[in-house]
Amino acid sequence: MGYVKNQHTLIFYDPYGNKNISYPSKDGRLAYYDTPGHNNGYMNLNSVWRFIYARGSNPTSLTLSATSSVLNAGKSVQVNAVATMNKGGSRTINTAVTWGSSNTSVATVSESGVVTGSGSLTKDSTANICANYQNFTAVYPVTVRANANITDWNEQ
Repeated sequence: MGYVKNQHTLIFYDPYGNKNISYPSKDGRLAYYDTPGHNNGYMNLNSVWRFIYARGSNPTSLTLSATSSVLNAGKSVQVNAVATMNKGGSRTINTAVTWGSSNTSVATVSESGVVTGSGSLTKDSTANICANYQNFTAVYPVTVRANANITDWNEQ
């Protein structure tokens, strides 16, 4: 359905083009319409507005998950933000959330939820990865293992 600006005329889209429908125009005369761009008997038709209304779901909770909560120094893992919706179901919303780390010297997080452990740790450390979406906050603790100095006593 559309509306002709300044003319108070409604236009309905007929996708098959098999119905001519008449509606009163601003001056009381009838205007006939069929397919978009065609106006049978109405010369001043020059713009059409279309409106689409969509009903969405609202989140009821936010959770974070990953394949591992322990990383070796310098390695990365994808943390996924999942919103549970009020109309049922859930969806991954990694790029819609705002990510953060409680300690960026231990682990950093990208805008898409990729967590990377620091390569300069001298001892195992933990950082909380946080995700914020609308009024929800979720936290995922990540432990980063420090680089271990490995000595091969069999080397000559």
